[in-house]
Order: sequence, then structure tokens, then C-alpha cells
Amino acid sequence: MPSQRPRQPYRGTSVNYNVSLSHINKLLTKYGIETVNHTTGWSEEHNQYCIMVHFTHYLLTGDVNQPIPIAILIGLDSTPKDKHGYAMDLNQVYRAMFYYLKSKFEAIAFGFDILHEFLPHIQVRGPNGQIQGVAEVLLPRLRRMAALGTQTNLLQLEDHNESS
Repeated sequence: MPSQRPRQPYRGTSVNYNVSLSHINKLLTKYGIETVNHTTGWSEEHNQYCIMVHFTHYLLTGDVNQPIPIAILIGLDSTPKDKHGYAMDLNQVYRAMFYYLKSKFEAIAFGFDILHEFLPHIQVRGPNGQIQGVAEVLLPRLRRMAALGTQTNLLQLEDHNESS
């Protein structure tokens, strides 16, 4: 008997995306995040409609609060041309985003490190000079290594002198 693909989480949720946005904002405020930006729109880079939640976590290093920008992006399956499908995708994706963030911040409250929890989403200047998530910088290299059959080798990162 062929196994059925499990239903995608939150598909058909009745929770409106504005309610999920409110839950996201309350959650981030609870954990000390003061500035949150939400974006929904076309991403040229990802060639699809996406939602993005962007916030800054401040990490105390010595006497300085170092800002750590974090951006989480999720692509939508449909486009605004299909209002019903698009609305459902927004509801579904924002609900998933809320529970994703909730699980991350609960892990951090438990004692996990915020940098480890959000590492793929931490924004850095990539090799091409654009601001990208750590995963966007590293994943193409890892995929190339896998395609070449060199995935058993360690990923070589550029060595930057910390004094420069």
C-alpha cells in the first residue's frame, strides 16, 4: 500500500494571518525584541512571493550591545492573482512562522544559544557584497560540493584576519 504524503501543517487554518502577525509581535516583545518588520511581496532573488520577518537581537559583548540582524523568509506557493489561494497561503505561512519562532524562543528560554538557534537566518555580507542569511551564503557551496561528490570534505571558509 503506497504511503500518503502527510498533510502540510496549517493548510486550511481558520486563523487569519493578521491574528498570527499579532501573535508573532507579542511573542517577540515577550522575549525582548523591540523592532520587528514584516514584509510580504515578490522576491527577485527567490523568484516567488515570500513573507519575511526581520528583527534585531542585541548580544552583549563586553560593554557593547552588538546588533545581530535576523531575517526569516518563507516562500508562498501561489500568487496574488488567486485571491482565495493567496489568502489561505498567507494564513498558513504566518501560522507556521508563529510556531517556528515560538519553538525557537522557548528553546532559548530553556538555555539554548540564540546564535545557534537562528544561525541560518543571521544576516551577513556575502562574498558578492550583498546582505544575505548565513544559510544563503553557505548552502550553494555545500550543494556544489555534494554535486561534485566532495561532501565528505570540510567546507573551506575564507580566513579573515580579525584585526582587519
